[in-house]
Amino acid sequence: MRLKLDKRTGPLYWCTYEKQFTENTFMPEERFKENIDWVAKEFVPYGYEMVCTDGWIEDSFCINENGYLTRHHDSWKHDWKYWADYLNERGMALGVYYNPTWISPAAVKNKEILVKGTNIPVREITDLSYVYNGENEKKITGDRFSYPNGEDRALYWVDVDRSGAKEYVQGYVKYFIDCHVAFLRIDFLSWYEDGMDKGKQIGRNHGSANYRKVLEWIKEAAGDQIMISLVMPHLKNNGENEFALFSNSVNQIFKAVQVLLPYRFTLFSNAHITRLHSHSVLLPYRFTLFSNTSVFAHKKTPVLLPYRFTLFSNIPLDMTFKIRFYYLIDLHYSQTYMYLCYHF
Repeated sequence: MRLKLDKRTGPLYWCTYEKQFTENTFMPEERFKENIDWVAKEFVPYGYEMVCTDGWIEDSFCINENGYLTRHHDSWKHDWKYWADYLNERGMALGVYYNPTWISPAAVKNKEILVKGTNIPVREITDLSYVYNGENEKKITGDRFSYPNGEDRALYWVDVDRSGAKEYVQGYVKYFIDCHVAFLRIDFLSWYEDGMDKGKQIGRNHGSANYRKVLEWIKEAAGDQIMISLVMPHLKNNGENEFALFSNSVNQIFKAVQVLLPYRFTLFSNAHITRLHSHSVLLPYRFTLFSNTSVFAHKKTPVLLPYRFTLFSNIPLDMTFKIRFYYLIDLHYSQTYMYLCYHF
């Protein structure tokens, strides 16, 4: 059995982010299970429908014959499909954090890892000779996602102009579908597009044309089988690529693909409503929890605009009642989604 999310609205879900962010680490599998059981008991009766992993996957080298990551961390005993089925049995779906343009160093080191359906080694669809001249003290070679992670941990970016690149990216999306994953959270899109972070160059500029090509591949592979979440996009030219590509498909087939464009909302104070914090000059990171629903209100498309996830464990009890009230008011007037980050 594989549960699908209702794409007329976004998913109401729990995410592993808080523990991982506060401790700067992966999510232990036993803790993951404990929280699934907790959400199933305490939140599913009130509409929660998914549990989603987050990042910190640089120490995950458990890949299959096509270079695809099989689980969140090497210490995990069970793979994505196991946890998807475990969640399905409890009335929920599995969401996975991963970017299908990433290539594990483990796949690059092994020449026998082939792009699915081809005889092309995965190592041949990335630029291994590229040397980034910015913050790369050890002169690590290859087109990497994050050079500070080091030679053995830094993920590679796919070179979309190479034979096998499309098959790899689309195969990754289809792989997650086959694992019964209902939601794919694709992060650091801005880093791929032009390598910019907080106005600083931190990696290779792949260009907007290549970025658009990747989005086209992902959209095509996803079809109506998996919900796609676009995380940290620059939204250049008023979200030209993101809205144009995905909105059109949703308008034609309403339940085809819903794109979620998350922003980092952390404050409730009106004093911060107009404050802008950027990962670059172009990437909008709003500071209030609810303002995102109006940022792109002029875009008359079915694209879902989410709230920033909420760390309820850090909020005083009396404030949580006010937050719930504001959620109810805003949800009544907007098509959106929200998710909860909490751990015990």
